[in-house]
This record gives sequence, C-alpha cells and structure tokens, in this order.
Amino acid sequence: MSRNTKIVATLGPACSSPAVMSRMLAAGVDVVRLNFSHGIAADHIERARLIRECAQKLGREVGIMADLQGPKIRVGKFEKGRVDLQPGQDFILDAECELGDDTKVGLDYKELPRDVSPGAVLLLETPASRFDTIVPWLVFGATVLFVIQKPLAERIARRNEAHRVPEAADDHTADRAVAPSMTLLVYQFGVAVYGGYFGAGIGILMLAALGFMGFRNIHRMNGLKNFGGMCANAVAAATFAFSGLVSWPVAGAMAIGAMAGGYAGSRLALRVPQARVRQAIIVIGLASSLWLVTRV
Repeated sequence: MSRNTKIVATLGPACSSPAVMSRMLAAGVDVVRLNFSHGIAADHIERARLIRECAQKLGREVGIMADLQGPKIRVGKFEKGRVDLQPGQDFILDAECELGDDTKVGLDYKELPRDVSPGAVLLLETPASRFDTIVPWLVFGATVLFVIQKPLAERIARRNEAHRVPEAADDHTADRAVAPSMTLLVYQFGVAVYGGYFGAGIGILMLAALGFMGFRNIHRMNGLKNFGGMCANAVAAATFAFSGLVSWPVAGAMAIGAMAGGYAGSRLALRVPQARVRQAIIVIGLASSLWLVTRV
C-alpha cells in the first residue's frame, strides 16, 4: 500500500542496537532523527553507520535527519554542585571559570561577555515564587477586563447611536464586521509567548481582547479563543516534544481526556445561554484568582 505520510523516529539509547533498528525500519520508519543536543560526534557517526547498514540489508532508502541544537547559554558547573544566591549579592559570570562557587561561575557559551553591553539584564532563573506572585494578578486582571469589556462596548454603542453612527442590528452582523488588526496580532503574540512559557489564564486574556475588538457572541469568541489557544499550544507542545521533555504515555492519556473533555465542554457551552456562559467565565476567573492568591 502506497502512502504519502513519512514516519520519523528519534534514535536514542534504547533503539541503538542492530536488532531494534532493523525492526524499526522493517515496521516502516522512513527517516531516523539524530538529536545532536545529546551525545558526542563519535556517537552520532556510529549511529548513522548503523542506520545505513540496517537499511542496506533491508533494501530500503532511509533518510537521516540531523537535528542541530541552537545556542544554549548555560552556566557551568559548581565546585559543590550548587549555590544559593541572596538578593543584591554580586555574582560574576566568568567565561574562563572552570568550577564555580558563591561568587562566580563559568559559561558554556564563551562569547556571551562580547554579546552583551553594560547595563544589560541577564535572567539566570525564574523562581517558582515569582510565578506564584504574578499569575494570580494576571488571571484577576484578565477577568476584570472581561467583565468591563461588555458594558464598555454597550456604552460605545449608545454614544454611536447618539451621534447617528450606524450600529449592527444583531450579534452575528456585528461579529462579521470585526476585522483583524495589527493590534490584535501584537496582543495575540504576547499572549502566545506567555502561553508557551507558562499559560495560566490565557483563555480569559484572549476573551477580553476579542470583546474589546467588538465581538458580542460569546460562543463565537469561545471558538476563536480555543482556536488561538490550540495554535499556541500546538507549537509549544512540539517544541517541548522535540526537546525530549514529553512523557508520551502520560501525554497520550492527557490527550484522550483533553479531547473528550473539550468536545463535551464545547457541546455544553453551545446549549447554555450566552449570559450564563459569561457568568461562568467570570466566576471561574475570580475563583481561580482567589485560589491562586491563597496558595502564595
């Protein structure tokens, strides 16, 4: 049976033997990916030779994908394994340092001192406490924006009516009149960056933006919000997956639950009056904010 889809498999320690590789290729693998983020050159050369030998024995043409890592700006090793820094403490990033201590540490990327300028801010770590402080207020702020956007839109509509500005007769007509803008693109980019980095509350952030754009129908806003979230999360998930940070058995179970729950939730939302959906979003946003604040 012919197929247009190609099967790509990442080669790792568990499948680097001739027997396992031969079974993978016989099962239909078309391209073998070598992750250059791990291992040394000699390891990759040996694995490439293994792939070629197994493919030749099976009479197959198999591609090899060399996944090159991007620049990784990481601190070097510490003499005692780790150090605890205090607020306001002087700490030196020294490209020539071999083993760090509580005053300095080396760098994997030796060119960093030449790439930055005096006064530049370097983020060494984002502690969990920082998220614990920021996220509750972010979710609360997004909820407040969602609450005020509808009354604000109605006030603008009344002002337009007073100035004889034509106003759409219904939600469907009003929503169709909304056009994408550069402001939306920039805002969605910022929300997506935050979503890929952490993600709490991005749904309410997007709903608030859609409301300020002029959308009225909460079901249509929900659909656009879910589509935007899907795009952002798909790219972020692929990035984490290619970095080897996804546990596929757990991810598979989560995917099944997420798809089933998403379908059930969307069908339920379409049956619920728009006013009730808005109220539910506000209650969930405020409750989430309160819960997150009490956890700090």
